[in-house]
Amino acid sequence: DVVTMNSRVEIRNLDLSTDQILTLVFPKDADETPDNTSILGPVGMAMFGRRVGDVFCAVLNDREARYRVLRILYQPEAAGDFNL
Repeated sequence: DVVTMNSRVEIRNLDLSTDQILTLVFPKDADETPDNTSILGPVGMAMFGRRVGDVFCAVLNDREARYRVLRILYQPEAAGDFNL
């Protein structure tokens, strides 16, 4: 129930009331699809290690945005995928 590398997560931007689904990836994989977010990016760093229901903040374009983890749709360790 923790956001780890390669987790697919639904988050809500609390300031805009919009939801999005992101996959937390290593920087080399960030540009493969639009829903990939790098662990080194502001949202990726802030969401890593969070649990469902947690609220976190990330600075984007000099503004702080607040997000909530709604669901973890896929988490490699929970699925038994240890060799990604």
